[in-house]
Amino acid sequence: MLEQCVYEKTYNDYGKITITLNSLLEERNMNLYRLSVLTGINWGVLKKYVNGDMYRVDLDLLAKVCYVLKCDLTDILHYESVI
Repeated sequence: MLEQCVYEKTYNDYGKITITLNSLLEERNMNLYRLSVLTGINWGVLKKYVNGDMYRVDLDLLAKVCYVLKCDLTDILHYESVI
């Protein structure tokens, strides 16, 4: 008799990372188009970061944004723990 295999997938809740680029742009009185011109990053890509519609982050892109806005990475990314 064959044994039936059961696969379980366990999901752990590690917390959440929030991108707050939009609020930082509002503080600096800058729009996405201006940030795009200053960084050389496509406007559509920056819009995905503002809306949170991306799956992976580009560290080079974040470095350019931090350089232009003269801010730290922690001003753009926030980690919220579950605990």
